[in-house]
Amino acid sequence: MDRTSATEATRVIVITIGKTKIGFTVDRVVNVATPDPEMIKPTNTAGGKIDPTLITNTIHSDNQIIQVLNCHRLLDNSVEEELELSTQRFNHLSSQSHFGDVIDEERDDDEDMRQLVCCMVDGQEYAFPLEDTQEIVRIPEIITKVPLTESAILGVINLRGKTLPLVSLRTLFGLPSISFSDSHRVLVVNISLSEKERLPVGVVVDAVREVIRLHVDVMDSVPEIMSKMGQANDISAICNLDDGRRTLSVISVEQLFDAQIVDQFSEAYPQEGTDMSTIDDVSILEDDNTDMQLVIFKLDKEEFGISIHTVQEIIRIPENISRVPKTDDFIEGVINLRGNVLPIVDMRKRFHLPEMARHERQRILVVNFEKISTGFIVDSVSEVLRIPESQLEDAPVLSEEQAQLMRQMVNLSPRMIGVLSADQLISNTEMYKLHMAANDMDS
Repeated sequence: MDRTSATEATRVIVITIGKTKIGFTVDRVVNVATPDPEMIKPTNTAGGKIDPTLITNTIHSDNQIIQVLNCHRLLDNSVEEELELSTQRFNHLSSQSHFGDVIDEERDDDEDMRQLVCCMVDGQEYAFPLEDTQEIVRIPEIITKVPLTESAILGVINLRGKTLPLVSLRTLFGLPSISFSDSHRVLVVNISLSEKERLPVGVVVDAVREVIRLHVDVMDSVPEIMSKMGQANDISAICNLDDGRRTLSVISVEQLFDAQIVDQFSEAYPQEGTDMSTIDDVSILEDDNTDMQLVIFKLDKEEFGISIHTVQEIIRIPENISRVPKTDDFIEGVINLRGNVLPIVDMRKRFHLPEMARHERQRILVVNFEKISTGFIVDSVSEVLRIPESQLEDAPVLSEEQAQLMRQMVNLSPRMIGVLSADQLISNTEMYKLHMAANDMDS
């Protein structure tokens, strides 16, 4: 096959062959699927572009035919031996320095970190695991009521042509209902109807506060006395943060809904056009394998989006930001984020927009690009939006800098959202100077 340049969709799949871990670059990862045995067929090598010795089976899923690769045949013995020797030499060199320790610590740290979507209900703070949260949307104007359902079920809405049931987290928790406000949000989560069947459900919360990244060490199990009394069955962990001043209850999506509500979902809300028996092969809601998830934020009344894969977390602006001398004026300074120095960029100044006084809705987007984290101050963060690529358009070229920074736009008439490239938010030179100055302050 012809070589192609890496894009934002390019990924590295790490495979263990023998005693060696090897990374293979692929154009993109579509999904993770567990096929039924009857879907696996013998290989038909006629007319294929790939060496047939590399293919073990094919998976027939609807109109798709997926070829299953034999990992052990991807490399011949000589290449495999050379890679194993190279790995041994690298490990030996790493053991003579601190470099190997740093790599191990970063890997272990990533494995032990959890991302949580924090929300508010009746003044109390809860969180959903990010992996269970498909997207975050506003409360729509039209909610269709459904008769003869549990009081917690508010009705159904139309979300990009799909029927989505809405559930009130307040009602599930036995709290009084309140009128919807601008701060209310719908968290789209995925529940299991059976072993193979899954269904997206919208959970209404009073507000979404932030997305945070926590180490598993701060996530404690629910006190045994509460479990024995049948309380907090829908809570999987409790996090004590800020020296005990902040308590965060992590919700278990699987335990949140009782059997009666799940049965009503199963009977009343079949997903039109979706074969629930093969939902593992298709992402939740509508996934034509070309969707993009964007974190949507505002700057001076304009909406922008950035890929959720580059956003590490979303935090509030702390009271103190330490200034960094001899840096560009759009560099606001640095903050201490759980023991790490995080440089902060003011996006208004970066975009040459008028300055504004600090307010409650402002947030810091912690963006990670090439393992370097930087915080960007925005006016507000409104939602996480899943966008089909068919709604992406090339942005008009108004300047060379703009063409690099904002290459695409989302047309959701009457809304227009500029899609920003994370690697162009600040230049490599600016990034280097900023982190060098931040490290000097830290030392």
